[in-house]
Amino acid sequence: MERLINRATRQRRNGEQGFTLIELLVVIAVLAILAAIVIFNVTGVTNRGSSSACVTDLKSVQTASDAYKNDTGSYALLVDGVTLDSSKLAPTYLHTWPSEKTWAINAGGTVTTTCP
Repeated sequence: MERLINRATRQRRNGEQGFTLIELLVVIAVLAILAAIVIFNVTGVTNRGSSSACVTDLKSVQTASDAYKNDTGSYALLVDGVTLDSSKLAPTYLHTWPSEKTWAINAGGTVTTTCP
């Protein structure tokens, strides 16, 4: 009986060889390449998202400043001759002020800011 158990054990050890170091390195390299592709794609989506959000904020502020002009008759929104005064737009024409960026308006009523 002991001889039978020893023979079965020997056969199982000889049949199981496992993975070689080369096979493991190839799998790790493939996974690293896939991870790099995913990371670069996610970064691009994030950059496009923040850029789109900035453009949307710009359009919202432009619409609010136009509504202010329609109500008051002028673009009297300036703090220092160029920078928009958020206190005149935020409670009435905008729900909240979009961000901490510096918003500027020219004499023609065009709102500008620095978007990424």
